[in-house]
Amino acid sequence: MKRTWIAIAVFCLAGAMAAHATEGPAENLKLKDRSSLFIHEDGTGRMVDAHGKPMHMRDGVAMELLDGRMIMMKNKRMWVSYGPPGKGMTVMKTE
Repeated sequence: MKRTWIAIAVFCLAGAMAAHATEGPAENLKLKDRSSLFIHEDGTGRMVDAHGKPMHMRDGVAMELLDGRMIMMKNKRMWVSYGPPGKGMTVMKTE
């Protein structure tokens, strides 16, 4: 019985690792506050602080990249602002 549970656990772990491996590389964006934003191919993102610890992303908070671009996360999707602050348009990143 114990071997059956071990086999089930190993099978589940292998499935989880295979699903994670097919996710593809994430684009790494550096923010001015030294934190990093990882954007996956499907447009979703996750954020880590300067020490690599996961951070919570609040919706609708503007973040500035090192190159000066402003981005915003809404429902774990990245929105990029084009044009001058307050006057440009904001579009969801799809590529």
